[in-house]
Amino acid sequence: MAEKTESPSDAAPEETGPAYVSDQLAVKTWSVLARDLQEGGAVVLLHKTWDPAHDAFVVFPSYSGQRAEQIDPDVWTMWRHELKPPRAGHTRIRDYAEVAATFAIEDDRALAAIEGEFGLSLAEAKRRLADGEPGLVAVVVRVYALARTYKFDDVAEREGDALTVPLPFDVEIEDRTPAIEDEAFERRLARIKTAITGETDARSEPVERLVPIVSDNGHTEPLASTYKKYAGILAILATFTVGMIFIGESSMPAVPQAILLLLGSAIKASLIIFFFMHLKFEKMGLIMVVMIGIFVTSILMFVIPAYDGGHILENSLYK
Repeated sequence: MAEKTESPSDAAPEETGPAYVSDQLAVKTWSVLARDLQEGGAVVLLHKTWDPAHDAFVVFPSYSGQRAEQIDPDVWTMWRHELKPPRAGHTRIRDYAEVAATFAIEDDRALAAIEGEFGLSLAEAKRRLADGEPGLVAVVVRVYALARTYKFDDVAEREGDALTVPLPFDVEIEDRTPAIEDEAFERRLARIKTAITGETDARSEPVERLVPIVSDNGHTEPLASTYKKYAGILAILATFTVGMIFIGESSMPAVPQAILLLLGSAIKASLIIFFFMHLKFEKMGLIMVVMIGIFVTSILMFVIPAYDGGHILENSLYK
């Protein structure tokens, strides 16, 4: 799911008064985990206790306390740029969640069975399970993207120990878009229920971890699809490498040979940077900075020396 940009009309609505507090529940969720929920990578939140009355809530990104070792490595690698709080001390509210089911987690086996459905690392989940009584509650949530983004000011003042945050405005939830399609979510919910309770369900299938790898159409891809994509890119790189070796050893004229070799190197470098170094998933500003830098560097390293070398050869005494 592509991240929405905030337009001037997306600012928070005017407060009805300094003491106004919305009836809508806003639950703090680490910003990295909130992004993973938004993209459909996870559908489970783990809490020591959960109020059954909390059947729906606004997702409030929290920037306090999250560390790399506490978050699933795939989730951290993909969304670590969400760790830094927005400038001017505000956060953006852009998601709404409905609780589909809650399950009591009483042992490590249940946690291991649903690993990948929550954004925390398994080690951190086990630590929380063992940290006092009671155990944990797996809160399965259906997340929706709001039609507009709401700016919440003075977020630093809200980073206390409380799980919920009072909202000084109401969030419009009618026009919303699910992070995961209905059928896919129902299958995952059935698998989670079977994994935790042991109760079989006709919809249950072997769990295939949904990692936060966003495809070109904006949907999150299963792990198997991700492996196939990277295997295909690796095959392309190997093909280009073999082809460039043959071109370099051929009797092709020097100019087209050099052009083909430089073009092949540029394509290989682009594939590596965009996919294996994850530049494709970064913000457009960073992508443009890197690509412009590569372009300028290429001119300095290849074009100018080639022109200078040709000039030297034309005026060489040994010509």
